[in-house]
Amino acid sequence: MSSVHSSNRSVEGPDGRYTLLPGAESHHNLDSPSFAPNNDDESRGLNNEDPPAHREQTNRSMQQSSEVASTMSSSDQHTSPNAQPSVVGESWYASYVMRGYTPGHNSVHRPIGECNETVQSVTRDTTRESACSRPTLPREKTSLSDLPSPDLVDRLIKVYFDRFHAFCPILGRKYFLASLEDGTMSGTLLRSVLFVASIHCDPELLHVMGYSTRWDANNALYNKASAAFDADRESSRTHMILSSYLLHYWFGSPTAYRDCHWWLAAAIRSAQCTGYHRSTRNSKMAPEERSRWKRIWWCLYIRDRQIAISTGTPMVINDEDHDVEELIQGDFTEEAPETVQYIISQVKLSKAVARLYFSHCSPSRLSLCKEAHVLHEAMRDVQSTLQAWYESSQGLSFSNGNHHLSLTLKVCYQLQRQRNASKEIKPLLDAAAQIFNLVENSLLFWTPEHFPMIYVSALFSAMMALAVEVKTSAPKSDQIFIKIRPGLLALKQFESVYILARWIRNFFMDILNRPAPFDAVETQRPAPNLHDDDTTGGGTGSETMNGTDEISTITASVGQATHDATNFEDSNFAFEQSSGFEGGGFWPTYLANGVFSGVQSSDDMEFPHPDSFQYQAMYFLADLGIADTPEIQHDLSTSNIQGACKDFAAILGPENVSTERSDLVTHSGSDYQSYAWTEESAILSQVILYPETTEQVSELMKVCFRRRLPVTPYSGGTSIEGQYIPHLRGICIDFGRMSNIVELNKYDLDCVVQPGIGWMDLNEELAAHGLFFPPDPGPGAMIGGMVGTGCSGTNAAAYGTMKDWVLSLTVVLADGAIIKTRQRARKSSAGYDLTRTFVGSEGTLGLVTEATLKLAVKPPCEAVAVCTFPTLRDAASAVREVLSNGIQVAAVEILDEVQMKSINDSALTRLKWKEEPTLFFKFTGSDDFMVEHLAKQVGNITKQNRSTAYTFASDETERQELWSARKNALWSMLAMRKSPTDKVWTTDVAVPLSRLPDIIEFAKADIEKSGLLGSIVGHVGDGNFHTLLLFPEEKRHIAEGVVHRMVDKAIEMKGTATGEHGVGLVKRDYLEKELGKEAVDAMRSMKNAFDPLCILNCDKVIRMKAA
Repeated sequence: MSSVHSSNRSVEGPDGRYTLLPGAESHHNLDSPSFAPNNDDESRGLNNEDPPAHREQTNRSMQQSSEVASTMSSSDQHTSPNAQPSVVGESWYASYVMRGYTPGHNSVHRPIGECNETVQSVTRDTTRESACSRPTLPREKTSLSDLPSPDLVDRLIKVYFDRFHAFCPILGRKYFLASLEDGTMSGTLLRSVLFVASIHCDPELLHVMGYSTRWDANNALYNKASAAFDADRESSRTHMILSSYLLHYWFGSPTAYRDCHWWLAAAIRSAQCTGYHRSTRNSKMAPEERSRWKRIWWCLYIRDRQIAISTGTPMVINDEDHDVEELIQGDFTEEAPETVQYIISQVKLSKAVARLYFSHCSPSRLSLCKEAHVLHEAMRDVQSTLQAWYESSQGLSFSNGNHHLSLTLKVCYQLQRQRNASKEIKPLLDAAAQIFNLVENSLLFWTPEHFPMIYVSALFSAMMALAVEVKTSAPKSDQIFIKIRPGLLALKQFESVYILARWIRNFFMDILNRPAPFDAVETQRPAPNLHDDDTTGGGTGSETMNGTDEISTITASVGQATHDATNFEDSNFAFEQSSGFEGGGFWPTYLANGVFSGVQSSDDMEFPHPDSFQYQAMYFLADLGIADTPEIQHDLSTSNIQGACKDFAAILGPENVSTERSDLVTHSGSDYQSYAWTEESAILSQVILYPETTEQVSELMKVCFRRRLPVTPYSGGTSIEGQYIPHLRGICIDFGRMSNIVELNKYDLDCVVQPGIGWMDLNEELAAHGLFFPPDPGPGAMIGGMVGTGCSGTNAAAYGTMKDWVLSLTVVLADGAIIKTRQRARKSSAGYDLTRTFVGSEGTLGLVTEATLKLAVKPPCEAVAVCTFPTLRDAASAVREVLSNGIQVAAVEILDEVQMKSINDSALTRLKWKEEPTLFFKFTGSDDFMVEHLAKQVGNITKQNRSTAYTFASDETERQELWSARKNALWSMLAMRKSPTDKVWTTDVAVPLSRLPDIIEFAKADIEKSGLLGSIVGHVGDGNFHTLLLFPEEKRHIAEGVVHRMVDKAIEMKGTATGEHGVGLVKRDYLEKELGKEAVDAMRSMKNAFDPLCILNCDKVIRMKAA
């Protein structure tokens, strides 16, 4: 792959830079500081106008580039294995602590003055340096066809300038928007801007774009921008510098820091080759261009310093190798004053802190740490800078909705600038408390996407100060928890944007759970709101808290680290008491000395494995932001599981307790559900139980409640939204052996059944009595799951849903209590309707062990009709007209032309079908005349709506043949898979009948646009329809986008995210959008009341802990 930063007319110098060979011809004069690319007119100036709301499509559609670079190599032969941080940015000493730094650490760079290899040491250790590039091509219009729609691009650009540009004004606004308008915008730069905007935009915008998570959106847009960069068709060096700079904000995985370093180093190297690092004082540049020149260089400088100080890696820019004038207010004539103050202060602070870092922390300078004059000079710089920050922040408002950047200007001064001689800690604590208040106030006006990372760093500083203060009182970790709780709450909100926030919460959770260094006896932090009884007879607090048998080993390794656990008694915010300097310190002593290094026993900073102690601790307080939710404390330790298995065997017999892997995999998911699943990656329960009676289920739940074991109920395994995925592991209770009809009351038209009986088996038994149970979901569904999801089926148009056919339930609650929700009367006004409370609760409130169901008399006469239409809208309009005329049809189903073709191709039916949008009608009545009359009425209406064919059948065999196409819809799509690993995503929404044609037409068009094979199938008689999407796993994100847009559109039309499939794990985040936060909070309160330990299908339907 080519590199834009090398040339076949250049040579690499000793410092790693490329310079022109003597006599080489070039259209760029890189040696002249007055050089500016002749096709880059960013110097046109800046303005604050918003991106145009509407733009001609022709200006956006530019000719597509003919080249796309090959995927970058992931090999990194030169990078030190010690340097593996995954957090970058304005974190400074925060990630310094995470890395467990100690003096002499070999991954910390040496002072710039001692080594001129700072550029080379980073840029040569990259995966992208290979061959020389070919000469750049003249600029040509580039395709934007792979980008979001124009309105979404406009929204992303507005987010970029409103949120990112506010604290990083590296890009000229006016030039960018003008280039975009006239069609000459660099495709690479535009894609890079959109990528950065995706980091800071609201989640709603990402969902509209078709992405389920921020990571998915970041990853997709980053890949597009990176591919455009690698294609090497950009003629403007400045555009390449800007694009490379923006792309360095990628932090998609624990090892992606290498990309981050490469992008920034590439931007800096290219800027140096272009001459951005040289003074423009004596050049002939126009003032606007000189300002742009300085702005780009100092933004690069700030990020270089921030990342190097954060990660302990070499700085790319050598302070002795540049002489660019510092920024002044006149360089930002069009920017807000807060932004100007922020960026100027960041330059000064970065320079001063870098000096301090060299003086105090560089391995080659350790001997100078005791020399007071070195520390005095460094600290004087820091103090004067912080003083200037403090003074410049006076009068700037940050809590009234105007701007928030001045938080940085205040808290850095108030928190860091403390004098040691006074020994007073109160000013420090006041500053820490003020940080909590400032962040809390700011979060009232902005979402986390609006904030620069310095907010996360400020919270870290405040929490550290409060942790130190605990030494003056009872030094208990639960008291630390109380003091830092506001910080933990704020960090939880920032986690959606900054991975550093998660690392900091992880760090403090480890501190809270470590043996207290100031206690003679090692103790663990008591878990609040937990029962004190320990049935295992030996589990420690952390063992039950984190649910993994690795904890004792990991805790021991922490205790045996090179450095002792933190002694808060000896901690102070100074360098050292013997330094002779009274001006205070920028880092606490215990940070510089690495005494927290036990948190990370090695330098490996990869993200914790899901089974690790660190990962479990990271989520320990994840539910703090959810109002009134008790802590989720499951105990999955080996000793607890082994003890529970003995209890289970005593209740059920050993033959009804299984830990076989084949059983565990069978109960973990399926290929046809929408939740991502494979046998290899499946999350498995630890034990499968097979009870046969309500009493046994009660005893099992008593054991699980006492031992705090999460429980996943399982019946037919046909739900598709992740209802029976054991994502928290634990215990799976399979009701398959509870499959009896307990009682049949043919004259009362009801029956009592166990949850493991299938609806088809039930109807087979009822047929002999002339009765049937109307809800008819997919084959294989069992009553327990049908009650859990509140399903319906093809008969819903005439008979309603599962909620309408359940009279009463016998339910085992989380603690093992058995309740009956009603008697068998057809109606009752006695108390709350607990029956409907449990129907649709998906096993999150209790386990259904018996259901009293209403039955219907089977109609003696039945007929089926099939009619085809030229378009889906015609078919949907015909349904709407049939129902609005009061014609009572037993069922009406819709299948689009794609679905009909798949049925033909799969050969699952005997008939050959017309491959057009098709309606299937079912008519029932007391005699043939009534049925035929209904069919004739429907035939007339469909003809008025342009039906192309209408086939009617009353013979039983013919009826079954006509209806067979509908019953085989899902299986025919599965048969169309090109690879055994291809997936099918089946989902549903429901809307008011008047909006049915609109939503179906929208979904159909979106599926076609996505490029996936997908079909429309639905019970359109009640406004409910499904989409069936076929896709390979690598295109799952495209399928997710289709589903999310369809759900958003349904809710926009006053519909619902799910008509009958239920919520599970997949659709829980739509509830708040559909019902409102207050309604979801009410549901959460119900969950807490029924299941205080959150052991029943925990975190499904509604989130009980943070995402």
